[in-house]
Amino acid sequence: MSRAVPGGADVPTPVSPSTAADDAGGNRGHRVGAHTADCVVEAWAPDRVSCLAEAGAALVGVCADVAGVPATGAVPVSIGPAADDELLVALLEETIFVMDGLGAVPVRFVLSGTDEGGVTGTIETAPAGAVTRTGPVPKGVSYHGLRMQHRGGVWRCLAIVDV
Repeated sequence: MSRAVPGGADVPTPVSPSTAADDAGGNRGHRVGAHTADCVVEAWAPDRVSCLAEAGAALVGVCADVAGVPATGAVPVSIGPAADDELLVALLEETIFVMDGLGAVPVRFVLSGTDEGGVTGTIETAPAGAVTRTGPVPKGVSYHGLRMQHRGGVWRCLAIVDV
């Protein structure tokens, strides 16, 4: 089953609601949908950096419930400059590394854009034992179907993730 994304192609119907609170205008959030043996993370926000942060939060939602979990650590992030879709892949891969390689779970993404077209900031984390696990840590991000675009005042991204 799929649904149309405004300004885009059909994507799989989400199987879980956004884990991020929408802002007052409802134009920021994320969701995860099923895709064969993989999953789809989709995010939207009024600006590029917020959209990337929402995508990171969506990826975490694939394997953990971090609602109400306080951050106890931080991992610095510096990506790019790069094309928008490359920034998306790099952030999602960094998020997987934090969970798989460092054994921590991201609870918040504090990011800002650089003048050169990159992204910098921190991934605030909690120990893996402090969160409720909802599935396995994703293994990787596919370039197939990857999309990050700005249309109608909203940034949207979509990535297929191997779980």
